[in-house]
Amino acid sequence: MGKNSYRIIAVLLLITGGLYFCKQKVEVIIPTTDVDLLVVSTKADTLKGAIVAIFDNQDDFNQAQLTRNYSNALKVDTTDNKGKIYFAGLKEDRRYFFAAYYNDNKTFPGNTILWDNTDGAYFFLNNLIKSSVTYSLIVLSPVEGFVTFWTQSENLTKTPIGIRIGSDSIGSIATGLATAPAPFGNQAITYKVKKGVFNYQAKNALGCVWIDTINVVGGINKYERLPLCTFGTLSFGVPTNSTSKLPITVVLNQQDTIGQIVQSTTNVVFTCKPSNTLSVIKSPGKYTYTAISKTTGTAWTGIVNLKADSCKVVYLP
Repeated sequence: MGKNSYRIIAVLLLITGGLYFCKQKVEVIIPTTDVDLLVVSTKADTLKGAIVAIFDNQDDFNQAQLTRNYSNALKVDTTDNKGKIYFAGLKEDRRYFFAAYYNDNKTFPGNTILWDNTDGAYFFLNNLIKSSVTYSLIVLSPVEGFVTFWTQSENLTKTPIGIRIGSDSIGSIATGLATAPAPFGNQAITYKVKKGVFNYQAKNALGCVWIDTINVVGGINKYERLPLCTFGTLSFGVPTNSTSKLPITVVLNQQDTIGQIVQSTTNVVFTCKPSNTLSVIKSPGKYTYTAISKTTGTAWTGIVNLKADSCKVVYLP
């Protein structure tokens, strides 16, 4: 084979190789815009199993924070063993909102309280950076706590004592104790509530009433001791010239309806439990009263100071 033949073969190989390389597919990988989140508690513990939802609409996010309904979320996922969660393929020109909650059964073993991020940051101040990963931290705090109601041993003869929070009856204290009990036992009432300030009322069959306000902190069990109950007698009546206004309903402290006055009193006699009056036994203290006529709508309001082992009569003119 001559030199010219070798030259021709070399040229053909060069052309063929060039055509081969020209046909190769070049794959260009463009990184996505992602978020890498770490979910922790206010105690700095990483939270495995926390639920995290991402939204691109603030109205949907606000509704989800109220209802814990994440159906309008772009994605809902659970943190891994290290408390981490990753959202990929996001857009840099949108604002994202993050809702997260965690069911904690370690603070009070055998009982669960809710943690969430309603008190913390839930969105980025700036837009995401295109084709890069944004790292951030979500801190959850407890939004529920417990309150334990109990009473001292001197109140043993006053039990059972029913407890109400708002309109909810939460149970009865069955006995009196020398010292504060452990929570969740059967000698007291332990009840889970959302953190915040609320009113409660306790009452027994003898007429003792405890009304107070309590502040419950998330993640804490608050003890509320009902003090010793002593008694006084409180009576309400109307004179005969007010018979047309009967019956009259009497309410103490805006929530304790004690009954109705259904008959008038012929004589103003300042004794305990005058005839034809509405009488109740109450623990000492100041009481606001509201009395309303069912027939005429007439209303009476006032404040009465009831002392232990005494009687107080209120006549409505």
